[in-house]
Amino acid sequence: GHIPGSYGVWSDGLVPFAPWVADAGTPLYLVLDRPGEPGPLADALGAVGLDQVKGILASGFEGWRDAGMTVDRLGTTSAEEGRRTSPRVLDVRDDTEYESDGHIPEASHLFVRPSHGDRAGVDVRLHA
Repeated sequence: GHIPGSYGVWSDGLVPFAPWVADAGTPLYLVLDRPGEPGPLADALGAVGLDQVKGILASGFEGWRDAGMTVDRLGTTSAEEGRRTSPRVLDVRDDTEYESDGHIPEASHLFVRPSHGDRAGVDVRLHA
């Protein structure tokens, strides 16, 4: 599950990928695995123009869920259903993962590269 309207980005990927999903001036709240100060992450986000970190969810996702707050879930499908409906599959893993870890033969492959704050005029942001 996930918090409605949130994006899941691992800590090491936060700075390079956050500019794909948030614009400068967007208020940000970090959900951390463990309570702590968002200082280092907030400073790093500020360096790529995302300087509106307003706080953290101190108890993480588990605290949100355990407090009875709304949790969204993404749907899943079976391989059989996928074959029947023939959805388009986009594999966004890097080249090494795509080649070495295997992939769905008909999948399109497009690695979503870190932006480091510059999307070069391309808007591929996800919309909640």
